Amino acid sequence: MVLTCGLLSPRRGHCTSLLDFLQTNYPSNTHSDLSGLSACRALGATGHIFANQYVLCCDRVAFARFTCAQASEASLNYRPVRKKCNQMAGFPLFGLGGAGYNQPVTGGRVSRRRFLVMSAGLAAAGFAPPTPTTPNPDTAERREYFVPLDDYHELPPACYEPNLIRPLEIILHWDGNRKGRDLWLAPITYETLKYLQQSSHFAVDYRRAWQMLPMHRTVVQESHGAKGYNWEAINVEMAGTDFDRPENSPPESEIRLTIRLVSQLMDFYRITFGHVVGHFERDPRGDKKDPGVEFMADFRERLKTYRASLSPIKGISLADI
Repeated sequence: MVLTCGLLSPRRGHCTSLLDFLQTNYPSNTHSDLSGLSACRALGATGHIFANQYVLCCDRVAFARFTCAQASEASLNYRPVRKKCNQMAGFPLFGLGGAGYNQPVTGGRVSRRRFLVMSAGLAAAGFAPPTPTTPNPDTAERREYFVPLDDYHELPPACYEPNLIRPLEIILHWDGNRKGRDLWLAPITYETLKYLQQSSHFAVDYRRAWQMLPMHRTVVQESHGAKGYNWEAINVEMAGTDFDRPENSPPESEIRLTIRLVSQLMDFYRITFGHVVGHFERDPRGDKKDPGVEFMADFRERLKTYRASLSPIKGISLADI
């Protein structure tokens, strides 16, 4: 859900000051990327904090991982250039729709504090953030394959969005197969997703990884894998379920394959270690448990160790993320 930072004027100088504010006060949560202009334009607004997601700043996207409390604190502490309560275009709740930027809210004056409190309440309610991307159904880039061609099995079009997105993070899942370890296989994951008309970019089992969606140099197909976050994520399904239970721990070879795949995707799409997450960390409703809290903690440690073994530079960069 959106928490606003005073809803700034769209002028670049104002937006840059918000980014400077975040980098000064929340340095461990924030870094900038100059390629987010299309995302900001498509959203049609500037200076918004998404709880557990991003801050959009005009032609920059400041990637920031905030809890609801941190986002609310940042919103309250930041002082916009104009002190009037401003309106986010297209925000239809509480009679606040229709007003433009830096215009008084229709239907009576609403204090900035009251507006922020209402926004924080909506964020706490667990609404998924909107998709700030413009449909992009095609690209001139050639396809990329992260598995042998024999292990590329594309899901039907009904299973994914007709849209290409720039991947910003990697989300790990289990496929939820409770029919026995003998069926913890990538082909079973594929058939399950096909039946449910869901999708993931990869399915991994104890001996192989299947790529199931088109991927390109800078963009990938938008999947149906993590509601509210598909516009930004590469989704990876591991065969199995309930990984935090000792009897359900995935095979060691499956973990190693997943670590190598994730590391390769991190390098190829320039995804930072902090943006490799479990599905349970990207579920505002709190319903998802995959791939397990304990499993994910162990996976991160093993991913750190693996990447450090590839290059001392990668080991150093991990410590700074």
